[in-house]
Amino acid sequence: MLGSTTDNVKAAAIAASAALPPFLNISFPANEANGWPEDITLFLNLLLDESHDNKLKNNKNASMLFYDKEEKIQVRLKVECTINHSNEITEESWKKTGHISRKCYLVDNGPGTESSTPTSGLKPELDNFEFTMEQSEEGYKNFTVIQCKIKTIEWLYLAAKGHRRARFEVDNNKKYWLVP
Repeated sequence: MLGSTTDNVKAAAIAASAALPPFLNISFPANEANGWPEDITLFLNLLLDESHDNKLKNNKNASMLFYDKEEKIQVRLKVECTINHSNEITEESWKKTGHISRKCYLVDNGPGTESSTPTSGLKPELDNFEFTMEQSEEGYKNFTVIQCKIKTIEWLYLAAKGHRRARFEVDNNKKYWLVP
């Protein structure tokens, strides 16, 4: 019976990827000897400031929460993160990042830095759409890719007649129902 739920969880993860293509890419390699891909990894492109960088270096474990309002399904992932900065992985992802999207990485200060005035964080000459692809290359120094290897998946279906919940442990291929 968990088999169809397993398929729903995989479908939900793929749908999340399709809904947020510039931010989230999900990889499901083909080797599925035990029913799960050998490596399920999310790739997140982001501007990572020093405080977040240090938090992930000190504790590489994180969780992610997805909710599909229409389907009434919540998926929680527990992941192990690897920070990629100025390496082959970031270079490959940066090349795929569009001109307009690169604007987000052209800031002088990281997210959450206090400012005395409302600001985008960009220099005035870049705070428009009139910057070249060459100028956008300056943003690469702020570009980070976080690889999130999925360790567990919790699936929760919300229904007036009774919720249902299941957990999937990817590394040891354990699947079981939980009380919601």
